[in-house]
Amino acid sequence: MKNLIKKIIILLNIFLIFSNTLGYCVGFSAYTKKYSDMNTCDFNINFFSKFYDKYLDNYIYIALNNNHDIKSAVLKIEKYHQLEKLSISDELPHLHVAPFYNGIKIPHISNFRNYESNGFILPFFLNYEIDLLLKNRNKTQSIKLLKKSCVYEHRLAILSIISNLVSTYINLIYLDELISLQNQITEMSYKIYKMEEKKEQKGVSNSIQKLYSQQNYINEKNNLDNLYKKYNTLRTAFFILLSPDGCDINDFKVKHLSIYEFDNGKYKIPKYLDSNIIFLRPDILSLEEQLKSLKIDVKVARKEFFPSFKLYGAYVFNTFGVGNFFSWEATLASILTGAIVDIFMGGKKIANLKLKKNQYEQLFENYFKSILNAQKEINDSLFDLKENKKIENQTYQLLLMENKKLNYEAKKYKKGVIGNQDILQKNIEYLKLKKYYLETKTAKLISLISLFKACGGNIN
Repeated sequence: MKNLIKKIIILLNIFLIFSNTLGYCVGFSAYTKKYSDMNTCDFNINFFSKFYDKYLDNYIYIALNNNHDIKSAVLKIEKYHQLEKLSISDELPHLHVAPFYNGIKIPHISNFRNYESNGFILPFFLNYEIDLLLKNRNKTQSIKLLKKSCVYEHRLAILSIISNLVSTYINLIYLDELISLQNQITEMSYKIYKMEEKKEQKGVSNSIQKLYSQQNYINEKNNLDNLYKKYNTLRTAFFILLSPDGCDINDFKVKHLSIYEFDNGKYKIPKYLDSNIIFLRPDILSLEEQLKSLKIDVKVARKEFFPSFKLYGAYVFNTFGVGNFFSWEATLASILTGAIVDIFMGGKKIANLKLKKNQYEQLFENYFKSILNAQKEINDSLFDLKENKKIENQTYQLLLMENKKLNYEAKKYKKGVIGNQDILQKNIEYLKLKKYYLETKTAKLISLISLFKACGGNIN
């Protein structure tokens, strides 16, 4: 008996250690790693390499590896991968063991003479739902489709984060150069104000002119301060996209917007885009998988009205019977199988079927709405890009004309025809037009990124 107790204790310890080992896992499954790596590799990063900006390339790489929204999307894939495993487990038989020690007082009757007053019971229980209607298989298929939907959501997260990152980066370049120009305008306005102040002291000019110039200087200084405020706010948002550990906020480098261009200005805007590009967007693909999943859920809800077929079994070893612990004489065994029919559920199954149909119809409407929105986004982005390109070219011509005018004024200044204050004012007008040109150029580049995002990253 003592040896038997030791063997049972050892078996239980081995079983517990094995169970804990199975229940502990680290990292992602091979499926999650495969598809998250595939989404990252398949992302059209070459599109942004045409900016020929090593700083931007580095920031994109950092965001891909550190952004929390992208990591969260990967975790969601893993979540549904494990839910699929849980669903698969419901398709398989479940086996349980429950070892017991039993101490009893047996009457001194001849019929119980050969039975022990205490001993061990080792029962094994089996329960299995026979999936004749493939209901459990359908549930697994539904979750598998949701898992595939999460793969597309991960691709969407990459597209959204990187597009927002590049747009924010371009706006930062714009603000950086705008601050430089505004600094020059503010300095010139200050010089004009000081000149008017000296004129007033000498009686050449009146106080009104000085007040106008002072007011103008203060306005330009306020504009400069507002630009600094916007720049710092946008820079913080940019580094949040990278994640706090992704990069040092004080080590921020950008190129100059004046020389910034996509594909060195050789990029030709497409006249039109194939309408099928809509169905390559990750958000549309994700909704399609969700629709397939809900369609299966409706099928499962219908199958709930049919009987379920169960199989129960028990195989019990004990030390109370005649013979050894594992002998047939000391064994109790039973098996039970049959159909289980729910007679009254309070309308639960009907409500569940109607709910699933309602969810499917809602998502179906949302799917068509998303297609229309996608079409609108692509058309709007393409139109904006064409118009902003046209406006940029026209503004550039205005800037060239203003530059020629400034050169004429500079020659007049050298000849003494106009004064220092006049040439400063002409320079301010030129710099303000340059600010507007940079605004149109930024709008064009942002429209290009919007078109890339609207097409799901499927343009070159």
